Amino acid sequence: MRPPLRTCTAILLMATLFMTASGCKPITGSDRVLTPPGAPNPAATVGFIRNGWHTGLVLPAAELKGPIHTLTHWFPTARYVEIGWGQRPFYTTRHPGPWTALRALFPSPSVLYVKGLRHVPRAPHLLWRALSARGLHGLQQFLGHTFRHGPHEALEPVRSDGVYAGLFFRARGTYDALHTCNTWTIAALHHAGLPVHSAGVIFAGQAATAVHDAGAPVRHRSLP
Repeated sequence: MRPPLRTCTAILLMATLFMTASGCKPITGSDRVLTPPGAPNPAATVGFIRNGWHTGLVLPAAELKGPIHTLTHWFPTARYVEIGWGQRPFYTTRHPGPWTALRALFPSPSVLYVKGLRHVPRAPHLLWRALSARGLHGLQQFLGHTFRHGPHEALEPVRSDGVYAGLFFRARGTYDALHTCNTWTIAALHHAGLPVHSAGVIFAGQAATAVHDAGAPVRHRSLP
């Protein structure tokens, strides 16, 4: 399966107008946890994953509780879930045209992508972060608020043309050139208690640098 590269590709059009990502440090290696201050005894871990211009989260399925517990009904055999946020028409279309890409630069509807995983994804740019119990609760609340819910708090799936192996769900929030998938990812980690801030984060390199600089590495033990 192709990695979800296309959600943030449209913001490349803004790079020549606003800024470049030249100050972003490359991230290498995988299977790491960065422990934020105040979490000496982590309650859980969350993964920050980067695929090209797109970033998202990897969360053990055991932590799908509280406002995101209904994801377990959609992915009953998953040990992990990968979650990403992006512009709905661009993210859910196999071959988005120039007009679709242009629309992604302006305020437009968003969508959440969720993929169930049996094992930790083999990604060269995967950083694991340790969360306190309070941080885990904050992340669960943030994710729960991002999902749009229908009657009886049910998640609302969004149809796509089969571009990815996961599922899409209706989401809150507006996507535009200055509020991208990378902005959302860092906002999620901020709510999880990590010392990162989403203001000014547009590119994947900026997001990766923020996560990389936030703490010291610790190993993550994969589930059997």
